[in-house]
Amino acid sequence: MSGCGCNKESSCDDTKQKQNESETDSCKGKDSVTEVSKSSCCGNELQQGANSDEKDTCGSNQPCSTQSNSCCGSDSITSPEPIRGSEDTATFISDYNIPKMDCSAEEQMVRMTLSSLVDVKRLVFDLPNRNLKVLHNGENNEITAKLEALGFGAKLNKTEAYENKEHAQEASTFLIPKMDCSAEEQMVRMALSPLHEVKGLSFDLAQRQLVVFHTNGINEITTKLEALGFGAKLVETVKATGELPETPDPTKQAKVL
Repeated sequence: MSGCGCNKESSCDDTKQKQNESETDSCKGKDSVTEVSKSSCCGNELQQGANSDEKDTCGSNQPCSTQSNSCCGSDSITSPEPIRGSEDTATFISDYNIPKMDCSAEEQMVRMTLSSLVDVKRLVFDLPNRNLKVLHNGENNEITAKLEALGFGAKLNKTEAYENKEHAQEASTFLIPKMDCSAEEQMVRMALSPLHEVKGLSFDLAQRQLVVFHTNGINEITTKLEALGFGAKLVETVKATGELPETPDPTKQAKVL
């Protein structure tokens, strides 16, 4: 019996019970937070721990997803998918240099910014070269203003009339001595994917050859291939006949690399 008239053992028991209840509630709270952190907005569990040190496509340890929430949307680096309507209705193509656009989060911000413009029909991203091509109708003033407002340093290079052709007019054969595996093939695909003149690619890795099916633009195609450092040389250009082979799909290339 203590001097204050209370039972010491009873007091300790009550205190322990309260502590246990407090710890239980605290654990429940932590479990709840843990469950929320494990669940992504798509309803899937995020992988943590072993993969936390891996770098993403932005080249840093901080994932782009922490900068922009796009886990349920399209995460395509150089993706040419239409955002409204079809490229068939576009009459102009505007070329932009965007120095501060180098990861998928910034690409997503550009998409969201231009998605409200009814005249924008298609976007073609080239993140490694900080380049964007916009297929559109009408003037480019509003497009340029929207891009400049993002603060990525967007500058309009040129605007040209756009002509969409279903079939390639020419087939150019290139000899590429240092292209002998799938990784180098993917690099070639990535290099050519931003060029709207390129309609299809046919690879022969064993012979180190590439056939590019295209509508004009042979100088730009050659420049892109030479810049890779694989020793690309143009062998011949002939009139294209028959059906096109697989088209250069930059969405697939982004996933592979």
